[in-house]
Amino acid sequence: MSLKGLLMAVVLLGGVTVLAATNPTKSEYEAFLDEQLMAALQRMEQGDGAEQSRFLRDFLKQNGRNVIHSLVVTNTRRDNYVVLSRFETSALNVKIVMLAIGGRFFPLEGQEEIARLIGRLAL
Repeated sequence: MSLKGLLMAVVLLGGVTVLAATNPTKSEYEAFLDEQLMAALQRMEQGDGAEQSRFLRDFLKQNGRNVIHSLVVTNTRRDNYVVLSRFETSALNVKIVMLAIGGRFFPLEGQEEIARLIGRLAL
């Protein structure tokens, strides 16, 4: 094996090790969804809403983490491929599919449905 080949193997092995070490867990996925919910609530607050929507926003602000936890624990399947994970959550007639790699989450499916659902709940 040449020096160039050995160097390439070391770099590849190092990259795979880094990706495996930063492969997000289910609790990190839960924290990501909670962060997304809080960001959506912030955007909703900027608009002027009725008393019902204010009640819902306040409720979700105070209990959002518990709601997310309940939904994720019971309705999420994680496919772990060592260097990346695929998360699928099915709840409230919505399916969310996320690809997670290197500590980051990328929506594959369901982003629009969630936005519509939050919008309907807020009205």
